[in-house]
Amino acid sequence: MPAGEKIVIQGTGVLEFNNAVAERLFQGDPMAKAVGAVLPMWKSVGNMPAGITKEIWGAIPAKDVVFNYEVTVHSYANGMDKRVTTKGTSQAVK
Repeated sequence: MPAGEKIVIQGTGVLEFNNAVAERLFQGDPMAKAVGAVLPMWKSVGNMPAGITKEIWGAIPAKDVVFNYEVTVHSYANGMDKRVTTKGTSQAVK
């Protein structure tokens, strides 16, 4: 790519319900508390997880979600080796 060209990098991340619950379990929460803590956030960003009834899903209030991120871009070409890191916080996902 010629010098000075604009590059747009887009990426995605994966957030899994089971992993979010497991993280709470590793912190010492019992299963019911772990699931209860994750569901309001999950309702804002995901679909109803398996094992949750429509009645429970309907009773859960959605919670605004904000993500902290850190992205590092590593460029290497023609003897140039450069890393740039950006950190920030997303807009609220509603």
